[in-house]
Amino acid sequence: MNQLKNTLTAAQERAETRYNAKAAWCSDTIAQLEKEYDAAKKASGQASGDYNELTREQTVKKNDLTNSQGNKADLRDDLAKAQSDLESEDSVFAQRSADYSEAIAACKEAIKLLLSLGQRGQGASFIQMNQNFGKIKTTLEKHAKSTSSAFIEPILDVLSQLANGAQYDYSKITAIVDLIRSLLQNLESASAELESNHGKVAADLETLIANLSNQLETLKVNVDVYDTRLGEIEIRLNELKPLISQYDLLVQVNGQMLEGTKNDCKGNDSIYAEQKATRAKELSIIEKLLEYFVSQVAGRN
Repeated sequence: MNQLKNTLTAAQERAETRYNAKAAWCSDTIAQLEKEYDAAKKASGQASGDYNELTREQTVKKNDLTNSQGNKADLRDDLAKAQSDLESEDSVFAQRSADYSEAIAACKEAIKLLLSLGQRGQGASFIQMNQNFGKIKTTLEKHAKSTSSAFIEPILDVLSQLANGAQYDYSKITAIVDLIRSLLQNLESASAELESNHGKVAADLETLIANLSNQLETLKVNVDVYDTRLGEIEIRLNELKPLISQYDLLVQVNGQMLEGTKNDCKGNDSIYAEQKATRAKELSIIEKLLEYFVSQVAGRN
């Protein structure tokens, strides 16, 4: 009986040694699997978070790009209009300035001719200068279409008569010269005002064109920046998609391994506890038998 007791005790000690080794393995393995599971889950969460953040940024950048492209088109239209307005302003100014210059030159020439004729005295003949007066009359008639000056009509009447060879005395010529001088003063004043106004309008348009050009260049840079960033986001999203799938699979596999190991180790605990309880009962029975045998031997003696 003592030998059987020793055998069972040795077996229990070996079982406990195996159990302790398995328990240590379970503890280390579960700790490692939990670490790997947590790391995979963290990496998956990080990758998914990065993907979602990039997706939000992508939406914002696409809206910014669309708005910038729309503003860019509007600025191009505004710039083209401003440039067209400046060209039109320059063209109109050049034409009107030329008209004033032509009319001013015609007035000066008329004054010169009339004074020259007036110096010949009453009844002087103007036949030799008919052609010059005709040219002056034509020039002032053209200018009369764009002016409301009260001096134009009487001057044209006199020039028309002079161009047709009429004769005038000095006093009448002097009166017409005074009218032409008044007209000349008005023309010079109007020409100066035209040039001043043109300078202001042209300067404002040039400033507007410069501002619009700067804004357009800034938008071009912004559009390029948005395009570049959207390209970078698209590349990164394409990288993250398979990476997230890999991390999710790793989380699933590690979770299954962790759960399986935990279940296996729990089963080992249960088996060992059952074996230990059985062995304890066996040893208890042997102990009682030994006590019984010892008491029987002692009673015989």
